Amino acid sequence: MLVKVFLENINWIQAMDNYVIIATNTDQFVVHSTMKDIEMKLPGEKFLRVHRSYIIPIEKINVLDENTVLIGDKTIPVGKSYKDTFMNRLNFL
Repeated sequence: MLVKVFLENINWIQAMDNYVIIATNTDQFVVHSTMKDIEMKLPGEKFLRVHRSYIIPIEKINVLDENTVLIGDKTIPVGKSYKDTFMNRLNFL
């Protein structure tokens, strides 16, 4: 089955072996793909890989901690190798 998921509805994307889970407010969709393939298809100005297992939409970040971000009630780790890129992409006031 093919289901249309709007980019603005995506809360996070999580890798699980050879599958990817796309989480929205109402559903979770399991796609047979790699994180690298999904990352290439997403617009880079809106989405960022923050961990080897997570891609997040930058605008959905509620709280930023030293090594984690919070989107809704989901705590997502920020990997060491992704941290510098992640911090450079954020706009601080």
